[in-house]
Amino acid sequence: MSSELASASSSSDPQMPPASSAGPLVSFVVRQRAIVAWVLIALGVISLVVSGYCVSRVLKSSTAVKPAEESSAEPSKSTDELVTPHRGEYLGGALVALLVSVAGLGVGAWVLAGQPSALESARQTEARTIILMAGGLFGLAAILLGLWLFILWFGSLVAWIDQGKLSEAKWPLIAALIFLVGAGLVFFSAQPARAEERNQPNLRRLIYATNVGLSTILLLVALVAANLFAAVRIPNQLDTTTAGAYSLELSPPTRDYLATLTTPVTAYAIIPESSSLAVADIRRLLTAAQAINPEKFSARFLSPTLNRDEITRLRNEYPQADLNEFGVLLTVGGSEKEYSFIRAQDMIDRSFDRVTGTSRISFLGESKLTSELLFLTDKKSKAIIYFSTGHGEPEINAISDPAGFSVNPRTLRDLRKALESAAAEVRSLSFDLTNPRVPDDASVVIVLDPTAPFSSAEVSALQRYLTEPKADGKKGKLIAALSPFPTPDGSQVAATGLESLLSSFGIELGNHYLLTQPGRGLGYLDIQTVPILSSPDSSNPIAAVAETQAPVFPLCREIRLAPGASGSARPEPILASYPGRITWFEDSRPADPARVLEMLLQSRELVQTKKASTRPRIVAAIVSENNSGRLAVFGSGQAFTDRASRGEINPAAAIAVLTATVNWLRDRPAVANIPAKTYGEYMPNPNTDLFRAFILPVGLTLIAIVTLGLGVWVFRRT
Repeated sequence: MSSELASASSSSDPQMPPASSAGPLVSFVVRQRAIVAWVLIALGVISLVVSGYCVSRVLKSSTAVKPAEESSAEPSKSTDELVTPHRGEYLGGALVALLVSVAGLGVGAWVLAGQPSALESARQTEARTIILMAGGLFGLAAILLGLWLFILWFGSLVAWIDQGKLSEAKWPLIAALIFLVGAGLVFFSAQPARAEERNQPNLRRLIYATNVGLSTILLLVALVAANLFAAVRIPNQLDTTTAGAYSLELSPPTRDYLATLTTPVTAYAIIPESSSLAVADIRRLLTAAQAINPEKFSARFLSPTLNRDEITRLRNEYPQADLNEFGVLLTVGGSEKEYSFIRAQDMIDRSFDRVTGTSRISFLGESKLTSELLFLTDKKSKAIIYFSTGHGEPEINAISDPAGFSVNPRTLRDLRKALESAAAEVRSLSFDLTNPRVPDDASVVIVLDPTAPFSSAEVSALQRYLTEPKADGKKGKLIAALSPFPTPDGSQVAATGLESLLSSFGIELGNHYLLTQPGRGLGYLDIQTVPILSSPDSSNPIAAVAETQAPVFPLCREIRLAPGASGSARPEPILASYPGRITWFEDSRPADPARVLEMLLQSRELVQTKKASTRPRIVAAIVSENNSGRLAVFGSGQAFTDRASRGEINPAAAIAVLTATVNWLRDRPAVANIPAKTYGEYMPNPNTDLFRAFILPVGLTLIAIVTLGLGVWVFRRT
């Protein structure tokens, strides 16, 4: 009877595939329907047990967290990882096993509850549906497990691709294999059902839904994989922003310094997965440093969420470093015993310009990195910089009132900050009136912008410091930044008392105010400078910094090279006034310099009297001896003070030059005060026309959409 019904059904529907067309898998499910149902239920029960076990492991670690957090014995360790090292894997396993359990129990119960059809073709349709549902759900579970493990083991993937650690390759490959097995299971479970997709609407919907879901997942995974490998292997150097917000190019001094590293350096960057410009610049900085000298400089990027085991190891190995914060841990040497930690927040400088009323955010990462490397390679020895006091100099230890303003209007806070970032210790030098002397531990003495002369006894102390070798056999180093200051009656420029000392090294101080033809935003007393060298073959780090950051010297005097330098001292110019601009001398500060300039343009006699010229004049000079820096003299001291910041004058350039001078005197590369990278802020034009900025583009867009729709409608109607 059943064979007759099957024959009748087959003859009435010519599209229905005959029973003999069923594959072996479909035939097995048709014949062993009950066994297949019980196998699915058994898999569901086993998966439910596995899910419960994984949940118990997760809950066990969660209950152990609270007492550990209440104890402050080892706050730096992750309690979750100590109790359950693979907590993430257990959590993912619990969810996936639960999905498998629901699929197995649900499909198995549905098969047992249903009655087999009397028609062979109908039983084959049910078998194909069972295979599609069970295989699709089990494959989906495997896909989700593979993706979850891939996320958990992403750090191993980075270590494999970026750092070449083949031992880490097995983990992402295992996750990829599980994913591919799941995708293959979904694909092959849908193949038997394709035999009936034309005449079974419900089965056709299941097939199409499976195809769409699988195709979407595979496309997304392919795009992620392509972007991942491209991000690691293809450099991203295109930056069209004015401020260079998405690129970071190392300065020439930094490149030269990194290229000559002889001690292995490892940089562990503990930074979040963030798209902020600061985090991106830290990555670019370390990547660029590694590219210059990959044999001696190695960069490793550690994620707080993906590399917790490695970060925990570093916390235990370097307990003095505060690795609970984001930053870069620098280790030097093969044993990595010498180390230093740079906090990420110290690489960002936020300042407020009271003149323009705007805030400014700068990236200091390059300066911080090179300064710490110099500090570590010098066996953590800090230079001690002494600033002379007692002669009207600006305050190096500025004291501020509660409102944040300094009590002394002439301060050196920015200069001190720059020197300390260059691994220097700043101290005040107050000469003893009875027996003035310079401390033996002085690396460099700086005389900056005094407004009163030095006594002969103080000059003698500086002379002994510069000429008599210390215990280590080295002689002292001096920086003199001397703005002209008036005599009590204001009729001429007063003597500093240092003239004879500087003359013995071949440096002569001008005794006039130097004035110039003003430029944009600059006054008559503001001397714009350019680097200058006595020999074209000479390469000086001070000139290299001035080449990129030309300082402006307000209230300046001329510096001349004079014969009579002692011993092997070799003086040479380093900075000069901008060529092509008229400069002249004044005995006192004129009340109306614009009138004086107008008269100079009309009177040849006045030009000769005031020695006016368009040729560059030396405003800074250095003295070296036996290829080592000994002395530097600047014709302005006010340029390095906080008070110099006004209009177009940015004291940061002058401070960078002075910091480079300190490094030159210490025979160090000029990398301690690399210019900061300032992030620009986009400010909309307050005068923007609302109609052209918003209404017009939005209206044109709507008109284009309506026109396109009408065009499609007309085309379809015709």
